[in-house]
Amino acid sequence: MVIKERGVAIAQLKAHLSAEIRRVKAGESITILDHKQPVARLVGITGGPRYVKRRDRAFQWRELPPLLSGDVQSLVDEERADSW
Repeated sequence: MVIKERGVAIAQLKAHLSAEIRRVKAGESITILDHKQPVARLVGITGGPRYVKRRDRAFQWRELPPLLSGDVQSLVDEERADSW
């Protein structure tokens, strides 16, 4: 696969973004120019996964242990007793 590269001004990229993305998907590499100076390169992603594998089993909720034990009001009263 031969990768072609060409320069595109920011204004032109903004005006024709969808077409430029299609070109990148087809294998081109685009150098983004700001006042005729290269500032960034837009290249396609290769080798990444094309799909997401589903889980073998369904999600199940787990029961977690409570964060507090005992009467909540007594814990609040105990905490406030220190600040008075």
